[in-house]
Amino acid sequence: MFVNARDLPEIALAPAATGTGKSYMACNIAAHKYLSGVIDAVAIIAPMGVHRQWIEEVLPRDMTLAVKTRSLIWKPSLELRKKRMTHCGSDNMLPVLAFNVEAFSADSGRAAKALAEYCRAHRVLLILDESTSVKTPRAIRTKTLIKLAPLAACRMILTGTPITRGIEDLWAQYEFLNPSIIGMSNYFAFRGRYCVVAPAYRGAGVGVVKIVGYRNMEEFLRKIAPVTFSIPKDVLGLPSKVYEEIAVELTDEQRRAYNALRKKLVDDLKAQEIVSPANAAVRIVRLQQVLSGRILVRDSDDPEAPTEVRSIPSRRIAALMSTIENNPDNYVIWGRFTADLLEIEQALKKMGRKPALYYGDMSDEDRANRKKDFLNGHATDFVAQPAIAGLGLDGLQRVADRMVFYSHGFNRLHRWQGEDRLHRMGTTGTVVVLDMVAGPGVTVDRMALDSYKKTEDLIRTFMNNPDLLPEV
Repeated sequence: MFVNARDLPEIALAPAATGTGKSYMACNIAAHKYLSGVIDAVAIIAPMGVHRQWIEEVLPRDMTLAVKTRSLIWKPSLELRKKRMTHCGSDNMLPVLAFNVEAFSADSGRAAKALAEYCRAHRVLLILDESTSVKTPRAIRTKTLIKLAPLAACRMILTGTPITRGIEDLWAQYEFLNPSIIGMSNYFAFRGRYCVVAPAYRGAGVGVVKIVGYRNMEEFLRKIAPVTFSIPKDVLGLPSKVYEEIAVELTDEQRRAYNALRKKLVDDLKAQEIVSPANAAVRIVRLQQVLSGRILVRDSDDPEAPTEVRSIPSRRIAALMSTIENNPDNYVIWGRFTADLLEIEQALKKMGRKPALYYGDMSDEDRANRKKDFLNGHATDFVAQPAIAGLGLDGLQRVADRMVFYSHGFNRLHRWQGEDRLHRMGTTGTVVVLDMVAGPGVTVDRMALDSYKKTEDLIRTFMNNPDLLPEV
């Protein structure tokens, strides 16, 4: 791969399965281009936390000794102009600037201006790690990064999961690399050429469609093949993951609250009072909260009255603690809701364990410290949101081989990436994946797991057939 990719101006390591060494390959290619005089700087764009990991872990570990680097994490307060003299490579050191991809969604545009200035001052290799972060054509950060990409001398995308829905996910990623690869700078032209569409859901407005199939695939694959390099996961020789379930019986109060919310949701869908997937998703989240032991209530019948989240009796946290007590190894515990993570943290502390909490409302520095606590053995459990810690975070596999999905989200990418935090190079034992499933009967827990296996969109599937969700 190195021999074939090193001299290309655009490179897609996608799909390069999680844990197969994408960052190592990226460092080698960057070093080759630098020593060959093709580039004189590197910019890395990665998810929150992962961008710091590149600077603090990946470069010191993976960059060849023939290249010395001077690395910097971009922050909104950083005045790049003042840093240029110490960061321009004049001391025979390769400058590397790392950005959090979320910074390119900000209205201020400060990250975009900093990257543009950096690219104009240098011949930059622009690396987009976990490139599915720009798969949505209408997203601000997608538009921003596609606009900035041509300023770089070379571009590279890295991801183990370039597709979470279908090939429509690839358009923006390859547009970032070079618009000439696919040759269609308009997403809708791309969709018309390669996708088969139909009305999105019952009652969908004109022009609201879903993709139901694909065409001209041989042509599409021929276009991207020259710049695309794939690494299957089986090259690692890892044992298969073992999946088990932790059954959680609903309390009577949970059952009543769940069935009442479920009935209202199904009735509204059948009456076509809910036509937006976003609105349906909010209602399903309410069902998930009930399964975790919380319910959203109003103090009066006034629809404008303020709401609050109240706890209701639940056996979920007790079932998790019983599982850990029976097998007291190190665990990675994934939870969708911050309230879940805080409750898990308190319960683990009562057991005498030392949890390391990692979620969205923490600062980047605090998250980095919590990860270090877990990797250094100062914490017994890593308790995190897969949306925050599931993408790109490395090293957890050296400490734990058991994970629990305490509450389930709708995003398949977060699920797959979360699983692969432990199932990757460096794994020493069988990885056990435990899913908490409320029942008896088919609850949203069960539907979420089924959708992952079938790679279906849970919300749209449910909107098209509300009867999939029976009473419990």
